[in-house]
Amino acid sequence: MKSLKNDYCIKMFADSGNNSRPQMNEIHLENGFLYASDLHMAAKVNADICVKKYKSIEKYPNVEELISEHNSDETKIFKVNTLFNELMKRECCFKQKFIDCSECDGTGTKICECCDSEYDCVNCMGEGIIAGEKLELTSKHHCKLFNKKYNLRHLDIILKTAIILSVDDIEISNAEKSGTIFKVGDFTILLMPVFN
Repeated sequence: MKSLKNDYCIKMFADSGNNSRPQMNEIHLENGFLYASDLHMAAKVNADICVKKYKSIEKYPNVEELISEHNSDETKIFKVNTLFNELMKRECCFKQKFIDCSECDGTGTKICECCDSEYDCVNCMGEGIIAGEKLELTSKHHCKLFNKKYNLRHLDIILKTAIILSVDDIEISNAEKSGTIFKVGDFTILLMPVFN
């Protein structure tokens, strides 16, 4: 069903802070599907159920190939509430996400206009970063599924997608030599494990 919730959810998977690969900040349209990725996880959804119009992004990675080459070794269906409860048992908290300081462009230093001497930026106290408006889920621990470790922040995005879309069940499909596919309503999400 066409809904702005689908647009909202696909945007969560784009890497909004990637300056070295700006195409990853966008939603990519290809063959009637929308793709978004931060290079650790990728999401796919039919463009017809989204409200906004999207375009093809030049030099976008071939996300479809990664998803279609996934050969499942085992598949399980989990209740969203069960996953939510398990996630909340982890030692995790929400912290402010830090961004580059706008006063010093992330360098931590400024140049005096009078004498050209360098000094610590007052806005960021010489750190180069300041607390942004967004919160992010953080933990010292990763979450383990199918004997693989996954970034807790990525699992949080998948869980938020399920909650926003009012999905009761998530189908989780694991492949031994690659990542895990999560089917959340109309979304197909590929999540890569954390390698030590």
